[in-house]
Amino acid sequence: GYVFGFGAVGCIAMFLVINLMNHATPTTIDPYRVFSVLGYCLLPIVMLSALTILVDLRERSWLGTPLTVLAVLWCTQTATRFFEAATGMREQRYLIAYPVCLLYACFALITVF
Repeated sequence: GYVFGFGAVGCIAMFLVINLMNHATPTTIDPYRVFSVLGYCLLPIVMLSALTILVDLRERSWLGTPLTVLAVLWCTQTATRFFEAATGMREQRYLIAYPVCLLYACFALITVF
């Protein structure tokens, strides 16, 4: 239950952050799009969790740590590009990427460790 709760609170927080940062343009992003983008871009972490079932990545930290970092960066880049395209905030993409990266890093920590 705490994974779904964390995901829902994270998506709502991202919805608020993106809409508060997007005051210059009249386009806003709806919560359905935030939920779907964050859920769709979670796919590399889902693949990482499937790998964790087969191989214990905690014991093999030489494999688990780089794969986790790679999955988090992949998720962050993809979600940031979707949000950037949906809102037209190209100059603020790093400000979008930071909370997205924190959200996916927490999901990766829950998944692997």
